[in-house]
Order: sequence, then structure tokens, then C-alpha cells
Amino acid sequence: MLVKIPDMDDDVIAELKRTTGTRTGSRAVYLASLGYLEYHKICAEQDKEIADLRQKLAAAAQVIEGARSAAALLLEKTGQTELL
Repeated sequence: MLVKIPDMDDDVIAELKRTTGTRTGSRAVYLASLGYLEYHKICAEQDKEIADLRQKLAAAAQVIEGARSAAALLLEKTGQTELL
């Protein structure tokens, strides 16, 4: 299949050729597009992992706050409020 990109800047093509280590613009664009697909997949996986980690962090923060409140209540009940 022939794909023409008539408005592609020569500087962009030169940079793609340098980055991909190829001699032709078409090969450089092809390899760059493959790289994009791989990085897009990696980014989606990382976005999911970040969301999961944020959820775990929020849960851990709630546990810590609950423990802090329980400790303060215990100190209050035992008359050791100076430790607060």
C-alpha cells in the first residue's frame, strides 16, 4: 500500500531518520509508527497502574487516619493527653 504524506516537514523526516537509524524517510516513518503503537500500549498500561496505585494510596491514607483517631481516643481515655 502506498501512503503519501506531502506536507511532512523535511526537518521532521531528518530527525526520524536519525532516531530510527534508517536511510529512507518512508522506513523512518514506518518504524516511528510502530514505536508509537508500542508506546501507546505502554502508556495505557501505566495509566491503569497509576489509577490502581492512587486507589491503594487513598485506602492506606484512610487506614492511617483511622489508626491516628483511634490512638488519640485511646490516649484521651487513658488520661495521657499530653502525648498528643
